[in-house]
Amino acid sequence: LHVRSRRQRQMCIRDRERRPRWWRALRTSALEARAGLLGHAPAVVLLSVVALAGHVGLFLVAASAAGVAAPLTQLVPLAVVALLAMSIPVNVGGWGPREAATAAAFAAAGLGAQAGVTVSVVYGLLALVAAAPGAVSLVARDAVRERSC
Repeated sequence: LHVRSRRQRQMCIRDRERRPRWWRALRTSALEARAGLLGHAPAVVLLSVVALAGHVGLFLVAASAAGVAAPLTQLVPLAVVALLAMSIPVNVGGWGPREAATAAAFAAAGLGAQAGVTVSVVYGLLALVAAAPGAVSLVARDAVRERSC
């Protein structure tokens, strides 16, 4: 542990005050983010793993519904490829890149590009159906809000 004298602390504070405002804001944000993430890291990691398992599970259901007969050990990596492609921010709801990546991944795995596109479309439709109750509740909330005004 480094012990600083009063003069050293004052010099340190003066140096910090000389830094640009954007630098101080960036440093403060980084420190707060670090404190927040480190304080909640186990919960964040656990919830992230649960969310990933849910998405992979939905992909496996979609593959089963599409009639793909492949072992889990082959489908799970393909699901992760599809999830990574969906995260590319050049689409709406993952449509487009997910189908292209899944077609290429299924073809590379020897399952056929057509099966990959089919599984991807079924996945997208299942995800859309799963999100529908949330959309209905948002519309209903807005309707109630408009009537009350």
